[in-house]
Amino acid sequence: MLITILGIRGTVPSETSGTVGLLVNGKYAFDVPPEFIQSMIKARVRWNKLLEEGRMPKEFRAYPAPNLGKIEHVFISHFHWDHWGGLAHYLRWLRLFHHDLRKERPLNIYIPKDSMIPFKRNMIETWSLNEEKIMSLPDHDFFYRFLSIELHESISDIVRFYTVEPEKPLYLDAGQLKVTCTETKHLPQGSVAYRIDACKEKVNLGKLQELGITPGPIIGKIKKSSEGIQVDGKLVRKEDILTFQCITACYSGDSAINYDMIKFYNNADVLIHDSAYLSSKEEYYLERHADLESLVEFSKKIVGLKALIPIHFSHRYGDAEIKEKIKELGKNSELPFNLILPNPRTFILIRDEGVLAI
Repeated sequence: MLITILGIRGTVPSETSGTVGLLVNGKYAFDVPPEFIQSMIKARVRWNKLLEEGRMPKEFRAYPAPNLGKIEHVFISHFHWDHWGGLAHYLRWLRLFHHDLRKERPLNIYIPKDSMIPFKRNMIETWSLNEEKIMSLPDHDFFYRFLSIELHESISDIVRFYTVEPEKPLYLDAGQLKVTCTETKHLPQGSVAYRIDACKEKVNLGKLQELGITPGPIIGKIKKSSEGIQVDGKLVRKEDILTFQCITACYSGDSAINYDMIKFYNNADVLIHDSAYLSSKEEYYLERHADLESLVEFSKKIVGLKALIPIHFSHRYGDAEIKEKIKELGKNSELPFNLILPNPRTFILIRDEGVLAI
């Protein structure tokens, strides 16, 4: 799994970084910040530069370069402007440059269940709209109309809207990618963290030995059969000989430290988590955001975690201050995971063997 960190700032971009957004395997975007198009272009420029200079490790080259036109799915974590404010601009870009392609294969946009409720209420209060009429609109219809007004044109031919609900997984790429969400309590309604499981089938040689099956063409026949086939008088189904290996990343959107979410994060290879503040002594909005010191302690309890990537840093801190704090905490030899300093346009490769970042 390849993750591109598009930005590391929260709410307000800095001179060097936009606000947070991720790109997974070149086709799944998680959050679309106001600087989304610019951040994607910069990520592509860096990717190409690494290639030209011979500094791109070969493990990364199996994945596509960041490309706005190749994105197939967009997942929104919640409706704060720094997490979705670039969507209308991106849809305009698609209409200008990829209209025919998106008419054939519309962009899939996923919004959390109940996320439109506070958004609708804000619109009602701001513009004195008819509450009964607005609140009765289905979420997808409301969002479709809102974006069409923003763009001054219909978008019905290039997008499809879907709802994500906590603990109800979506299966994409013929079931090879599973996306699940859980509530973060960053907002009273409709703010979620995502778990992304990229899984592949693998023949379990131990099970083959137990069943007395010699590897060969028979494996393909078993895998293709929905009901299983007879082997030496025994019915063998594909689930009898296959296991699934999964690479997992979790992304918190925005979230305070929430120990109820430990189970959701367990056995993730990488956690990309809100870290708006550097220290728990800075009592700003810790009921809605996390601080880096507490996040590191929290992450020690996550089973199997290989790497922690803090993001969503407040504008209060400069790049050097963030880097120094992560370096300080990373010196702790008792950490069971790598604490990775993210930069905008960092590429994170997650493999069975471990986590690489460039």
